[in-house]
Amino acid sequence: MRIGFVTDEISANVEEALNIGVSWGILDFELRVIGDKRVPAVAPGAVKQIIALQQKYDLRITALSPGVLKGAVHDEALWKRELQETLPETFRLARLFDTKTVIVFGFQRSPQDVPGDEKIAVEIFRQAARAAGAARELGSRQCRGHG
Repeated sequence: MRIGFVTDEISANVEEALNIGVSWGILDFELRVIGDKRVPAVAPGAVKQIIALQQKYDLRITALSPGVLKGAVHDEALWKRELQETLPETFRLARLFDTKTVIVFGFQRSPQDVPGDEKIAVEIFRQAARAAGAARELGSRQCRGHG
């Protein structure tokens, strides 16, 4: 059994969070917020820093949490942007960290909810799952040298 921490629950400074976690014997971490930015809006320097610490301490980044699909199902512009931009960028980052899990949320209930909204939400989650499958396939092709 292993235990992990969300880095920003330890410190907003990801390097400090990882080093403190290592000092506690923790080697598994979820990335959610780095500095003042939500994953995947991570500075390239921070990505390199995290990868270097992964290699130095044999750390696992167990999940990325971009905070997507937690608004209202009626906010179509938001969830479309999350499906078309945020998730693909998070999947790209996940490949860099050798991470297999991206966390999504459930939509918030709203007074505007009407019968049938649940079906819309389910279809949006299916789209997210298809995007994850496509990202996984892309990663597999790249690993085999075909991408």
